[in-house]
Amino acid sequence: MKTHILLFVLAIGLTSLVSCRKDEEDDDTNAGGNNNLNLNGSFTATIDGVDWAAEPDYVAAVITNFSGTPSIGVSGTRADSSYFSLLIPYFYGGDTTLTVPPALETELRLFDDNTYIANPGTVTISRSISNGVETYTGTFSGDFILILGVQTKVITNGAFTAKRLL
Repeated sequence: MKTHILLFVLAIGLTSLVSCRKDEEDDDTNAGGNNNLNLNGSFTATIDGVDWAAEPDYVAAVITNFSGTPSIGVSGTRADSSYFSLLIPYFYGGDTTLTVPPALETELRLFDDNTYIANPGTVTISRSISNGVETYTGTFSGDFILILGVQTKVITNGAFTAKRLL
């Protein structure tokens, strides 16, 4: 249950972050005064043989602290409102490869008309910092199973790059 709440908070946070964008696409100045700061990301995968890609403006990384466990949340949303959500405890640090499950408190989910969870799945993630921007890059794949059912989806070629202001 706490994971569902955390994923809900992550989705709301991502929506709030993206909703605060300026309408002027040509102005790349953020509130801190950094010119040409591009926080666009990418989140792509192949779902049952069909390519899927999030909108670049709707990819983000956030740090959450739910129930005392700092976590990295990375999400990517497509125009049809389907999205992937990845949650990894922050203590895994920089370059890490995880098997989902059983990695502690780690989840990789696909939300479309239903909710699917990786079981099993693999996630690799790397972290870098440059000019006040933290960037998370990684790959993922796995068999995703419908939470309330038996339907599965095979996810391959998953890749993401998400940025977060420090």
